[in-house]
Amino acid sequence: MQRAVIGFDRWTEEFTLVGGNWQAQYPLSNLNFLPLTKVAKSNDLTAASCQFYGSSATIRPIRFLGICRHNFSDFGQFRLKLYSDANRSTLLYDSDWQDIWVPVYSSYDSNWYRPNFWRGIYSPLEKVGITPTRLIWLDQTYFCQSFEIFFRDDNNEDGFISLGMFEISEGYQVSYNPQYGATFGTRIRDTIVEAEGGVIYTDDKRAPRVFKGQIEYLPIDEAKQRFFEFQRRLKKGKPFLWMLDPDDSINGMRDGGLFRNNDTALIAYSAFGSANVPIDFEEIIG
Repeated sequence: MQRAVIGFDRWTEEFTLVGGNWQAQYPLSNLNFLPLTKVAKSNDLTAASCQFYGSSATIRPIRFLGICRHNFSDFGQFRLKLYSDANRSTLLYDSDWQDIWVPVYSSYDSNWYRPNFWRGIYSPLEKVGITPTRLIWLDQTYFCQSFEIFFRDDNNEDGFISLGMFEISEGYQVSYNPQYGATFGTRIRDTIVEAEGGVIYTDDKRAPRVFKGQIEYLPIDEAKQRFFEFQRRLKKGKPFLWMLDPDDSINGMRDGGLFRNNDTALIAYSAFGSANVPIDFEEIIG
């Protein structure tokens, strides 16, 4: 098990996005900001349309990225290239083509009759209620000023690709993981009304995932220079990527995604030179 990763510092709003062919009412600029429901949509599924590139005025360290709230089919793929300069002349990294939907069931699952068993990915029914995010955790930190990303999804029934945000960050990997006793799950938002005759009416709503825990005895410099700044600058409204364990590829979609601070409880001095850091994260779904 690796140490957890938080998408901080984040550079999403610093990159200007251009390229491809995108619907005028759903432009690329929507990918830099919330809400996720304000999406970018390609004009069609051709290679010329389903791509874009971004550049920043400053070279930034990048390792953790996310393709957030997408509409890709089971066979959708992406290819990411990172460059050290704004003109995209010096290539630092090329992901080659990778699947958008990754396996969420391991080999222990013997239910061969389950839809999508052979690929291990979610079936169409299981995807209902998910706010899909494809996390990209690179092999190292790259100092980049520009990037290109390409998509292909010829089987997409919508006839276009749709993205809610393309999140770009450095990726801060904590020195110690949250302690045992941390909790995770979903915050159920369903509205239930019971009629006078006893009939139950339910309004089924998308449910955000949550993670609550505490990192104990974190070095005081890290607690102040990373977590304190993380809470102060992102507060409760700004998004960030979250990944509990980069080694756990099977449960990555269950544990990680685009989150926000649900609460920012105070950091506590725990012992000489160390601090206890509480975390309370909630998934952003809209």
